[in-house]
Amino acid sequence: MTRRNLSVGSSANDGTGDTLRQAGIKINQNFVEIYQKLGGDSNALMPGITFDSEGIVFEGNIDSFETRLVVESPTADRTVTIPNYTGELVIDSDTQTLKNKTLVDPNLIHPDLYDSENANYFIAFKPFSASLMSKNIDLTIPTLTDSDTLVTLTSTATLTNKHSLHQLLIHRQSVRLLMIQMVQRLLNYQQLHLLPMKLPLQMLLQLQVLLFLLLVLIPISI
Repeated sequence: MTRRNLSVGSSANDGTGDTLRQAGIKINQNFVEIYQKLGGDSNALMPGITFDSEGIVFEGNIDSFETRLVVESPTADRTVTIPNYTGELVIDSDTQTLKNKTLVDPNLIHPDLYDSENANYFIAFKPFSASLMSKNIDLTIPTLTDSDTLVTLTSTATLTNKHSLHQLLIHRQSVRLLMIQMVQRLLNYQQLHLLPMKLPLQMLLQLQVLLFLLLVLIPISI
């Protein structure tokens, strides 16, 4: 409904304006429309929403607490667009779950990786010693043609299709332990077969690998 203006005539008391009754009807119609738009009915004006100098005030239904929707003082013309979806506002200090969100160049501080929404355990990603970091470090993940598994420091894993290991560090104590185990296997083999020392081909190959690790690869950590 458009606004109903009161006709006041061409001049004072010229008899061409609205009568008092006509003016009162227009006034009531204008106010009824305002109340219907702002309050939901024609008798109450916004029982849960008001305006003040700071913004829009939403009155709570349980107690006297209120929620205010305010904006910071802009330094330029700003436009805030609400997407065409049903959902909740994301608040920076609240614990919420984001779904179907694409993060471009995010800064993540100690992210936790869960395998499901209601999981109890997670994998925590954090620098080995963040306090010692003196510059930004890029971690490049190679292009994968299929699913793969990360190799960690303490996990047992098999390296496949690795053509070169650059500056490989071999721990001397670990190689020494392997040598002791290999010699023990040879002695057990000889005692079991009651034969002169004649090694199987597999054991010879293992010995050659261990000797290679001991004598050729550098540097060797102590």
